[in-house]
Amino acid sequence: MNLNSLPLVSIITVNYNGKVYLKNLFESLSLLDYPKDKIQIIMVDNASGDDSVRFTQENFPFVKIIRCRKNTGFAEGNNIGLSHADGELIAIINNDCVAEPGWLLAMVRALFEKEKESADSGNRSCKVGAIGSKIFFYYRYYPLNICFERNNTGSGSGDTHCAEINKIELNIISEIYDKSHESQQQQKNESEITGFLLKRSIRYLSGIVPAGRNSNGEIIYKTERKSLIGIPVPDSNFKISIRIDFSVLPVGERINIKIADKEIISKTIENNREIIAFEINDAGLQAPRYIVNSRGSMINKKFYAKEIGYDEFDSESDTRTQAEIPAARDEKITEVFAIPGTGFLCRKSVLEAAGFFDSKFFTYYEDIDFFWRLKLSGYRSYICADSVLRHLHCGSGTEWSYSFTYHVLRNRMLMIYKCAWFGAFIKNYLSFAASAFIGLAYGIILKIRKISSSRPDVPIRIRILFEFFILFFRKLPERIKIRKNKIISDDEIIKWLNDF
Repeated sequence: MNLNSLPLVSIITVNYNGKVYLKNLFESLSLLDYPKDKIQIIMVDNASGDDSVRFTQENFPFVKIIRCRKNTGFAEGNNIGLSHADGELIAIINNDCVAEPGWLLAMVRALFEKEKESADSGNRSCKVGAIGSKIFFYYRYYPLNICFERNNTGSGSGDTHCAEINKIELNIISEIYDKSHESQQQQKNESEITGFLLKRSIRYLSGIVPAGRNSNGEIIYKTERKSLIGIPVPDSNFKISIRIDFSVLPVGERINIKIADKEIISKTIENNREIIAFEINDAGLQAPRYIVNSRGSMINKKFYAKEIGYDEFDSESDTRTQAEIPAARDEKITEVFAIPGTGFLCRKSVLEAAGFFDSKFFTYYEDIDFFWRLKLSGYRSYICADSVLRHLHCGSGTEWSYSFTYHVLRNRMLMIYKCAWFGAFIKNYLSFAASAFIGLAYGIILKIRKISSSRPDVPIRIRILFEFFILFFRKLPERIKIRKNKIISDDEIIKWLNDF
């Protein structure tokens, strides 16, 4: 491919109080192996209060900044960015991402390749909609295995969930600094930022589930007899202290903790609460690996979305350095139902024709809704494994906060109403209503008995039920248009529904 003939690409990122992520994002975009004169970078700032705009203006003057007077949300923010884009191609990237050097060029090549295949086939239902990336979580990870075993006397807990973790603390306890005072201070600041990001990047992979919140509002986790946790680490030169605060332990059982196949502790539990602390560094352990955030999005028969490969250790990143990974990746381009809004490439003409993100969604499920509409219009979406992003995840939001839960639950129902056959919407709406009212009744019973409720989502579900009386009529014209103009049958959509 002749680099001089490549089209102009407008890269859009939406920012809301994400200053802490912008340095890594824009530095990575400045290192893309795509011609610099063929890239336009646009940041839509949703009325941030953390000095994001000034920071970007002073440090990255090549970024075109669109300032909004209020927080318009991720969906409308991208729509605003699209209206200011000059590129023939549009690339979307989250503000808490880092792009590998080949991220953009790989997507452009894949787009041209698939468009040629589509043109040769002459099938109007095989048009190319978008190309997405393979996405890893930002850091590499060590696997932390926690195992509980009953002793020979048979004492210990018989419960499936036998322990409870109040919190896990990660702290960087040594760094290599330059000699100059200015460099020391700068690296100290970067170390503090890294420490903050590490703490919020722990992955609870298997055998461990949320069980409420502690007094500080942090999630408490219950563990099964075998559980796996991903411990994030910096790229190099690190020494990290780890403190696991067990608020409940099965006295009399044996606890075994390993990290990257290295035994940390193996002993009989004597107290039902204990803090276990240890240190790790990059010497003497097997190489950390990336954990997959997404290889595309899929939906199940109840229309819940899930990222393909989510929270799986990547088999390709166990022995290679970061610089070697992009060149060694599988070149396969895979068709998927949808692509996460974290990062993808699309022609501007396709976005304008299909209608981009629905601003009513604000955030969450706006991507699944868009790609479902795209598929109904005869466009196909693909993941290019050579295009790689690293993603911190929930950079501008808090997972399972009130806002997160509200938008996820409401937008799923809104997506079904707009895109699915009417019977599917009625079935899901009635199921949603039943869950809400059963939860409400159960909560009332618990309140009468003076027992705290563990279903904070119930008031949100009730709110959504009543909101839909308005949304039903407001979104009816859109639904009629989508269903009338579709060229793909619902039977074809059903083939994409999974059983997870």
